[in-house]
Amino acid sequence: MKTIWNTSDLKRIIWILFIGFLVLIMSACDQGQKPTTDSVQAVKIATKPNSLEIGKSVSLNATVEGENVSQEVMWSSSDLTVATIEAGNLIALKTGSTTITAKSKINPEKSDSFTLLVVLLTNPPTPLVINSVELVHTGTFSEYQGLQIRQDYGGIVLVARGTGLEKGANPRLIGPDGRSIPGVILQDLSNNTSVFALLNISKGVSIGQQTLRFDVNNFGPVEKTSAVEITPIVFSPTGNDTSGAGTFENPFKTFEGATYTVAEGDTMYLSNGTHKRNLLFTVPEGVTIEGESQAGAIVAAEFPMAPSDGFSFAGNATMKTLTLNGFFTSLFHNQDSKVLTLDSVIVQNSVNRSLQIQGKAKVIANNSIFRTSDQSSIRLQGESELVMNGGQSIDNGNAGVLIDGIKPKATLIGVTISGNGKNGAGFDDGIMIQTNANLKVRNSTITGNGRHGVLISGAADVVDFGTEADPGNNDIKNNRTSVAYLAANKWEVSDERPARVAADGSIATFVGSRIQDRGDLTGTVTGVDNFSSGGINYWRIMFANNRIQLPTP
Repeated sequence: MKTIWNTSDLKRIIWILFIGFLVLIMSACDQGQKPTTDSVQAVKIATKPNSLEIGKSVSLNATVEGENVSQEVMWSSSDLTVATIEAGNLIALKTGSTTITAKSKINPEKSDSFTLLVVLLTNPPTPLVINSVELVHTGTFSEYQGLQIRQDYGGIVLVARGTGLEKGANPRLIGPDGRSIPGVILQDLSNNTSVFALLNISKGVSIGQQTLRFDVNNFGPVEKTSAVEITPIVFSPTGNDTSGAGTFENPFKTFEGATYTVAEGDTMYLSNGTHKRNLLFTVPEGVTIEGESQAGAIVAAEFPMAPSDGFSFAGNATMKTLTLNGFFTSLFHNQDSKVLTLDSVIVQNSVNRSLQIQGKAKVIANNSIFRTSDQSSIRLQGESELVMNGGQSIDNGNAGVLIDGIKPKATLIGVTISGNGKNGAGFDDGIMIQTNANLKVRNSTITGNGRHGVLISGAADVVDFGTEADPGNNDIKNNRTSVAYLAANKWEVSDERPARVAADGSIATFVGSRIQDRGDLTGTVTGVDNFSSGGINYWRIMFANNRIQLPTP
């Protein structure tokens, strides 16, 4: 029977045969291109140095012979203490011999090698010898008392004479804090026998003696030294912003007038006298403002113009031994997790308040005085923190310390809070708490305030004036007592000795109470008991909305 093929069948058969043919060809090609270990014939290292001086290096190259094979090789040294290979470079480390080998990556049995001898330098560098080091000034600043120059300004010229001072030398200025000062320019002089180095005093160099040392190539620091005294940036009421250089002999007059930007680590030094200004100054991160003396160096708002705020702070900062007078809010700090430290500072006659702390900022005030502000002297807002060690908050228009943030924290140790509340505006307490505060008071005196010694009108977390185990030794007395305002979950403390409040605000314990100092207890007493232990008297508020209140004197 005769088979009849139609056109469609023929096309299908031809297409199948064509695809099969292509698969056979591709398979054959793939088999022909795939390298095998047998394809590697040999490995040959291009250059085989017999010897190499210590510290020197050469580039290594190798060829893998064979048809269609990878050129990748693996390098090795039989003694890595004598010579090593890094990124294709052979580096000589110490005298001795080692075998350098290159192996094919796809067939490690194929390799090539040579023996390397590492030898001493034939022409070692001239030993470094410094015969003399001399410091001279650049003339760009006012010179005084020998080698003293101003912090953050000008430069010094170092001239060293000796041998081995080639252009590769790297002299640097190293201070007592270990920081290196960049900005070195070298000149090779007189047949390599001297180096002329200009070191610019960069921003933030610490005050004090800075020592010059030489680091030259690999020789390390050379202990031939000379020193320069770095002074702070100086301001004086009689200074000059145009011709001043910020030195003791030639000071600046105003913060803004100086032709520089204060940087972290700098100290702004205010000589005695009244520094008049009417602009808010933001103190940069890490800067110290230091007065010549606490009562002598005065920064004052300039009248008859309306006073501005005094100082705000970009970050951590320090103020010490000076007086601020007559600003609106004298000190304002709101930088989270940053610390303002006040050492022996007087803040007085503020139109608003002496110190305001906001956000999560922290202020540490050591032996500082906040007095005669028109409103509350110190105010904590947000989750801010105040630590007072010694010092006073006295004779202010409203509260000595006002705490009304989200959850602020205050620690007062050895502090006097007295004579506050002159305005009679209702915030006339020594300490006034209006929020969930954490307050700890030790060895402090709270006396002679216009209303309560301590007023707690919020559900304070912890108010710790002392415990049985840790007596507060505070003296809270002779404050004027008004009728207590006792709304829900609010209670009042007035004219007492050390107290402690539990975390829920439901219990207050007065340790070593001196209620007897005011005579018999004749004021309103509800929900209170008292007891003695170890010769110490204790008074205890048993639950919220109850109080100990003394009569008005």
